[in-house]
Amino acid sequence: MASRVVIKIGGSLFFDDAGVNTDRVQKFAQFLKKTPEIQAIIVGGGRIARTYIQGARALGASETECDLLGIATSRINGQLLIRAIGDTTYPWVPKSVEEFAKARATGKLVVMGGLQPGQSTTSVAVIIAEFLHADLLVVLTDVDGIYDKDPHKFPDAKRFSSITVDQLQKVLQKGAGAKIAAAGEYQIFDPVSSEIVKRSQLSVHLLSGKELAQISHIIKDPAADIGTKITR
Repeated sequence: MASRVVIKIGGSLFFDDAGVNTDRVQKFAQFLKKTPEIQAIIVGGGRIARTYIQGARALGASETECDLLGIATSRINGQLLIRAIGDTTYPWVPKSVEEFAKARATGKLVVMGGLQPGQSTTSVAVIIAEFLHADLLVVLTDVDGIYDKDPHKFPDAKRFSSITVDQLQKVLQKGAGAKIAAAGEYQIFDPVSSEIVKRSQLSVHLLSGKELAQISHIIKDPAADIGTKITR
């Protein structure tokens, strides 16, 4: 059983076509409150961030400016989750690893967003997991694993039960092409997160964020064939 867990939640999991999916956010909050193994939560910007980024880019903003918009949005999403969880969380989203360390010293659950331009929130999750010597990082998205091609577009897409970081980068580059480093287009694992996973002893699993029971299962049994395990 994993005893020290970091969770990365894709920002798009908080939204549906009507806006904020408060029911799902509340379910996340209840699950996080009753799972003591979870040490930190990192929230992404999701499609709301991409909407702002597309608008800013159309208005002539640089990629760094667009990144900063994405970071700000991820922190707003994090603040939304803090509100849903309540008093057991640190009340503000830290803006650096140093701030995270101070927030964690309070003994409360800490929620984070993005940190700096040119880096995905998955990279933040990997950095925090390494900092905490976590034995498991769970990355939650809107799909149930990593596929050889987009499962939303190709019914014959095959899920990887396990994949190395190098293999993952090849799959992502094939799908994203030149957009892989653009603001709002960072893939599941960008080069920063990939290199940190390679150097660390971290166990990483990517799962669907819509099946909370699966998260409990993977925490209890990190070897379970759920989602995709990412190895060095």
